[in-house]
Amino acid sequence: MRLSSLIVPLLASGTALAKDEDYYTQVYRLTAHSANDYKPFAKATNEEAILYFAELFGVSDYYKIGENDESSEFLAEQFNSYDAVDTDKSKLIAIVHGLAQPVNDFSGLSPQFGISNNDDDNEKLVHHLFHKFPKQFSALNKDEVEVVTLTNEMKFISSISEANDDGSDLINHFKFFNAKLVSIWRTFKSQFAYGRQQVEGDEVRNPSTLNLINDKMFINELSQLVHLRKTKLSQGQDETLVLNLKSLLSLGNKISMDSHTFQFSTKVLVDYLVELSEVYDVSVIAIANPKQLPSYAKDELNKRSRELDSVFAEAKYGKRSNSGSSSGSVCYSSEADCQGSTSDCSSHGVCTKLSSSCWSCVCAPTFNKEKGKTTRWTGFDCHKKEISSEANLLFWTGLSLVVLIVGGVKLLYSIGLEPLPGVLDAATTAKKAT
Repeated sequence: MRLSSLIVPLLASGTALAKDEDYYTQVYRLTAHSANDYKPFAKATNEEAILYFAELFGVSDYYKIGENDESSEFLAEQFNSYDAVDTDKSKLIAIVHGLAQPVNDFSGLSPQFGISNNDDDNEKLVHHLFHKFPKQFSALNKDEVEVVTLTNEMKFISSISEANDDGSDLINHFKFFNAKLVSIWRTFKSQFAYGRQQVEGDEVRNPSTLNLINDKMFINELSQLVHLRKTKLSQGQDETLVLNLKSLLSLGNKISMDSHTFQFSTKVLVDYLVELSEVYDVSVIAIANPKQLPSYAKDELNKRSRELDSVFAEAKYGKRSNSGSSSGSVCYSSEADCQGSTSDCSSHGVCTKLSSSCWSCVCAPTFNKEKGKTTRWTGFDCHKKEISSEANLLFWTGLSLVVLIVGGVKLLYSIGLEPLPGVLDAATTAKKAT
């Protein structure tokens, strides 16, 4: 039963409103707000926040409101506000750790409510959102719901029928994400332009700052958002994506949160979540950076960082084959891995078995009938145009001719400057005298 159905509709809200001072954790529903839509927001306890999200996940049967009138009023107000924004978009719930100051990081957007809690409360809330709620939803809907871990940071919750239909596109879309990671990041950097309008007084950020970001956790998480934007689920609220993003927490504990790089990284991540709200019903749980990171949290970040080291090495360089190929000798363990990692050799070649444990792209030329032109391809995924041997021959021949001509002119000039031998010089002088 919906929690809000147990609450008497409010005649007048008694929920406390937060001042502009930040609460430790803030909740944004990006679909419900537009830029510069800032207003005072309600304050909630951690338990009230858990009850609120239990409703969004459809697991409110596991929870009770109790006799607390203030909690009842808060939840009624939030559900009334939520229902006022009608959308058939699939839900995306993103937990963003390590923000310097959430109310400023989401500048111009008003939080739905703030949560007054501590580090332990945050840990409990995150555990419910990313682990407990998906399991409970699956248990309530046996044989009807599938919970799929797309990446370490992303879970997909959908009905089995949807997952076997449209939802399977999303599952397949992320199947070879690790292998595509470096390529996704490079493409994003090459096409990046700073999007959301700057708040007045905020410094203009140069897109080239992306080149300064080398934190693997940030690159991994932002690339997941970019990859997610390139596909979409079928319309319907039975589907939910849950993201647990800790890259800003990692970055903020390596460099100063006052640094330009950290602030720029935060803006890029936040803005991409805002952009995803065009496709998904996005709710963000924005968690501020703790004053002191617990040792277990550091261990978790270090462990994930080590995992990503190997992912990046494999995605960037692959396994080098001893028997070279026209694709750049990058090997994959299976044909499916090769096809998924290279988008079927960019449709310019075929994944071919070069040895017992090596599949690689063998590129093939393509012919344009209209232009009557043949194009040859190269690269590990056959995406680069190859400079033809004819073009190479023409280039080097032309260069050789230029060198010969310049050399000849220099030689003639130097000869002209040298004095004649004595005999010839005397003969020339005698003729002039005659």
